[in-house]
Amino acid sequence: MTSGLLSAAVAAGAVSFLSPCIVPMLTAYLTLLTGLSSKELAAVAGARQA
Repeated sequence: MTSGLLSAAVAAGAVSFLSPCIVPMLTAYLTLLTGLSSKELAAVAGARQA
């Protein structure tokens, strides 16, 4: 694979990840990765802000 094609693929992946459509999926993705429920994730985020 040439470096130009690799750069284009990485750029396309970054653009697709940063699109607004991914925002609602972040909670599900973090839940899947961490094994915590959305309420537990919110509690952890709240504890860090305090």
